[in-house]
Amino acid sequence: MQVLVIGAAGHLGSQVVYHLLSTGNLVTAFVRSRSKLLAALPDACSTSPSLTIVEGDALSSSSLAAAIGSTACTAVVNCAGWPGFFPWQTSTFPDIGRAVVDACVEALPQGGRVWMLAGMFVCDRPGGGLLMDSTHVYVESRQVLEYLQTKGTSLNWAMLCPGLMQPGPPKPAQDLEAGYDIPPHWPVPSWLSRIPVVGFVAVSGAAMFGGYTLSFESVAVWLVENLEEEEYRRRRVALRVRS
Repeated sequence: MQVLVIGAAGHLGSQVVYHLLSTGNLVTAFVRSRSKLLAALPDACSTSPSLTIVEGDALSSSSLAAAIGSTACTAVVNCAGWPGFFPWQTSTFPDIGRAVVDACVEALPQGGRVWMLAGMFVCDRPGGGLLMDSTHVYVESRQVLEYLQTKGTSLNWAMLCPGLMQPGPPKPAQDLEAGYDIPPHWPVPSWLSRIPVVGFVAVSGAAMFGGYTLSFESVAVWLVENLEEEEYRRRRVALRVRS
């Protein structure tokens, strides 16, 4: 499988590249800095004939579409950018998301899989609304979700929504469980999540201490193993360590 990884030099992106190459896939790594990517990869990966590196701007849909078309990619994984934490903060995250969607609509073959990365708070909360409606953080993720739902209707997309990610050893994919749209085994009831301040504390605490904190490599291992899984089509997928 030929996979375009956008933001391939980051903590998660470099792990995705490594595990894609380790499982026999062809990878096109779209990065701002070739040297940063090569420094993040083991020598066996950085010199692999299965790796193609394209330097470019993830805000440019035409550059992304050219990378998809020139290497005949059939799957795209976007790991670029991260939304601002507070609601008054802005970042390039929504613009990158829109550029990726537009490029995939233009250049990705019909049926090709698109995985977009966002945080867990873009998932639903029980009783309606999104988890971010309780926490009011990472709200830019909503813009990418809405763009996917309106402009990406022709795409076979899925949104990966892990909680806190940090360096650490990987867990096998079978040790993680996925939840569709609502995080698996979400412990906070609807009525509690809607109480001002109390809801913020409850939802934030559950996200941090409820088994949703994962290593970058664990998320990458799960993603590569489930890259083509059709059950995640047009779903927001949250992950949790099995208890």
